Amino acid sequence: MAPALYRAGCRQFFIAHLNEGIALRPLIPDDAALHVLHGAHPGAEGEFVRHGLRPVLNSLQGKVLHTRSIAAGTSVGYAHSWTASRASRIATVAVGYADGYLRGLSNRGVAHCDGIALSLIGNISMDTLMVDITDLPDIRQDRAIRARVAMAVFGERAQWTKRSKCASSIPCVLPCSLASSRSIAAAG
Repeated sequence: MAPALYRAGCRQFFIAHLNEGIALRPLIPDDAALHVLHGAHPGAEGEFVRHGLRPVLNSLQGKVLHTRSIAAGTSVGYAHSWTASRASRIATVAVGYADGYLRGLSNRGVAHCDGIALSLIGNISMDTLMVDITDLPDIRQDRAIRARVAMAVFGERAQWTKRSKCASSIPCVLPCSLASSRSIAAAG
């Protein structure tokens, strides 16, 4: 199908995974761009270069809007779906379901800050999600507050397959939901 599309003038091809791009590349000339929706997984960057493939989405990051300390027994999020079992420090991050982040990851997802995995807590809201940063060392908490550091909610350590399983979904739904979001639509 791809060679026929190329002959008809198509020069932009979108595929889901790296192995599909590697298989497709020999079938169409080099002036056609092959975009891999799931991006380059760690260690696969060389394959993208060798085969002339373009990763589309490698990570999704959100800025820390603010942080606050809460006492044990305090609930957070819509419907108070998460309750702190200890005194905790919570970061509100500017990513939500309007950005394509699946609501099914409420109380199940993971964010990363400086390589440390942190639990997403409470229900994902339209514009924000909350992250328990209690286990970040104090210096990193202070930096997150002052610099409004970005937290990766998808990327090298938060991979599509794992996140989709947490959300009771399949991997291709995640980039599709992100691609239809207002933030990507506004930027593109």
